[in-house]
Amino acid sequence: MSSLRKNLTEASDMDDMISVHAAFIARLEHQCLLSERLSSVLQAVISLLDLSILFSDAYVLYIGERAFDTSNRSIFLDGTSAQASKHARRRQASNSSSSDEDTSTMNGGAHTSPPATPYIDRLAKMSSQFEHLCRLVEVSLRGLARAGGESPFEMLAERLEWGLNPERRWRRVG
Repeated sequence: MSSLRKNLTEASDMDDMISVHAAFIARLEHQCLLSERLSSVLQAVISLLDLSILFSDAYVLYIGERAFDTSNRSIFLDGTSAQASKHARRRQASNSSSSDEDTSTMNGGAHTSPPATPYIDRLAKMSSQFEHLCRLVEVSLRGLARAGGESPFEMLAERLEWGLNPERRWRRVG
């Protein structure tokens, strides 16, 4: 920001001020990955964030399934047992079966249910996608750093590599 102020004070006329401002905005867009030529990197970062939401949703669903697993006879946090919870769910299911039939016919007979893919398989697929996207972002940022001399891009790429390659953290860079 100080370079913008310095360049604006050095501008001799309005055209120079406009060009200084335009150059500053272009640099800002580049640093925020918002320029058109960096759209693929931005999309990969957004995909990583979307993947984190999918992971969160899968985890919540998994925990929900585990909490209501009738074969689990442990005590829940509220002090009730799995057996008591099982009976309560059966009573609730029998009371709401007629309303379920009504909503089923209103929805054209379609029932919404959790995904059939096991949790561990979903995790494996998400992990694979995560590693692929991280590598893509890392390589792209390294290329940007080399082409434009942007050290923040190089530092971010280095940190991504550390996350993907834990033993790299302890190796001395010399």
